[in-house]
Amino acid sequence: IGEGEIAVEDVLPEEYIQRIKEAVKKFGADNFPALKSHFGNAFDYADIRMVLNSFRKENIKTSSSSAQSQ
Repeated sequence: IGEGEIAVEDVLPEEYIQRIKEAVKKFGADNFPALKSHFGNAFDYADIRMVLNSFRKENIKTSSSSAQSQ
C-alpha cells in the first residue's frame, strides 16, 4: 500500500478508511498510540497501518504536485 502496488480501497471498506482518515486528521499521522486508543478494538493494528501508509502516500503526492506547480 505504501509503495502503491495495492490500493487500500482493495483491502478495506470505504467506511473504515474514512473513519481512520478522520481520526488521523484529528490526532496526527505520527500519533499511533492515540489512534489505536481512540478506536479500541474497532480496528486492528494492520487496518490503521494500511490507512496511515495510504494517507502518507497521498500527502507525498499532493506535496510533490504543489511543489512542481510553483
